[in-house]
Amino acid sequence: MKIAYFEPIGGAAGDMLIGSLIDAGGDVDVVKKAVKAVLGDGVEFEVQNVMRGAIKACRVAFRFEAKTKERRLKDVEGLIEGAHLPQTVKQRCAMAFRHLAEAEARVHGKKIEDVVLHETGAEDCIADVVGFFALAEAMQIKLFYCGTVPFGHGYVVCGHGAVPVPPPATVELLKGFAVQFVPEPHEMTTPTAASIIRTVCRPHTPPQMVVERVGYGAGKRERNTTGIPNVLRVTLGSVYVDREPFLWQMEANIDDAEPRILSHAVSKALEMGAQDAWIEPTYGKKGRMGAKLCAIVSQSAMHAVKAVFLEETTTLGVRFWAIRRSVLERFFVEVKTRYGDVVVKVGHDGKRVLNVSVEYESARRLAQSSGVSLKSVVLEGLSAAAAAGIHCGAPVRQPDTSAIRGS
Repeated sequence: MKIAYFEPIGGAAGDMLIGSLIDAGGDVDVVKKAVKAVLGDGVEFEVQNVMRGAIKACRVAFRFEAKTKERRLKDVEGLIEGAHLPQTVKQRCAMAFRHLAEAEARVHGKKIEDVVLHETGAEDCIADVVGFFALAEAMQIKLFYCGTVPFGHGYVVCGHGAVPVPPPATVELLKGFAVQFVPEPHEMTTPTAASIIRTVCRPHTPPQMVVERVGYGAGKRERNTTGIPNVLRVTLGSVYVDREPFLWQMEANIDDAEPRILSHAVSKALEMGAQDAWIEPTYGKKGRMGAKLCAIVSQSAMHAVKAVFLEETTTLGVRFWAIRRSVLERFFVEVKTRYGDVVVKVGHDGKRVLNVSVEYESARRLAQSSGVSLKSVVLEGLSAAAAAGIHCGAPVRQPDTSAIRGS
């Protein structure tokens, strides 16, 4: 399964996201075709390599013969729905603009149907969103992650008048994501980029991956005032399956910490490289109820995860010992259901399929965009996988599921 990890080093904008994928090997013609399918032939698309500091990056620019001054959400949704695009691309584009409209509605105290999308409903914003999702689909990227997003300061003038930087809609869209306020007197992250990130990205670093390609997208500004190159980097790769002969299991009994601290410690341990982390209920030596914090780690991550135990919790020590484990081979496929495409994870022993499961984040997004229950998407995904010959006991193969749809 292909993973994309986006790092907004000098900022994040829709054209920077597209540029990074093109620089990583994406097909320019996919972007052109998708944008013209939505906005018609009056679009010119320019791609060039530029320098941003010491880094060569891909600069993308759209030019339009005519522009519409303002649109509402239903207008943008109509353009997307009427275009000849893959269903997954349509769903993601529609969700991105719905996120934008919801953010604007909260900021301005309006109903979503009354929100006017000024800059965010303009041709260049539509082109950025459609171009990005079309290219990501063509490159078969299944999992998206995003690093810390930078915010500048100051003011910008838009259709609503003067607004602070970062724009209020951008802040709304990136709730739950890590951000950093930096001393740059301008907008570093646009609402368009924020809506794309909100729609598909997970707000943390990716799992261990095998790096395959790297790309840099360039922003308009040649250099930030702090000297940070105005680029956004994408790292593409595949999930790394641990082949180590042994791992380490770490444990600590804790009876004097808040549950919130322990929950944070689990998340932090995973972030620092633990293969798995969890909490078990236990009793302390004085009969007090407590918790046992546990983690499985590789040798390379052992020091970092041990530091999490000691720094983030109230424990005074950590137990650890070497363990062995058996791991199934696995691969990921995307199957088509009546609601849209969903990712299925397949575990096998090299000969037979032993486990089939629907990938949670993929199912959650599809359930949200389709307005159905998560359970319905999971059942449809398993049914579509079975129809494709992917079920427990089946011989191992990675089928072409392009023509298969769930019932």
